[in-house]
Amino acid sequence: MKIEAIYDSTGYFSEGYAPVVRNDVCSLIDYEGNEVLRTNYFWLREFQCGLAMFSQNNRFGFINKIGSEVIQAKFLRCYAFRENRAVISKVYRAFAQLTGHNSTTKKIDQMAAC
Repeated sequence: MKIEAIYDSTGYFSEGYAPVVRNDVCSLIDYEGNEVLRTNYFWLREFQCGLAMFSQNNRFGFINKIGSEVIQAKFLRCYAFRENRAVISKVYRAFAQLTGHNSTTKKIDQMAAC
């Protein structure tokens, strides 16, 4: 695999794609270096459990591999999905869980490290 060194920053490949930034534009590239998704997000992470975390207007959310926002950018803090779950924070601590193609968010009182 050989990808041209034209990016300002890059993430690592995960689930077939890597996030890259060039001229303040976040995109996803495939193993061949082809841009497969261009976004208007400020920040974009690697895919975990089929979702990639993004930042927009100082809030975090998640997109799927076709660029649809599965979880809207309304959280102050997020951590990547692991085993179909992610820790997220809005005003209170919350927990997101993937169930099929949907996600649910539940308020919780305490967080425990995995």
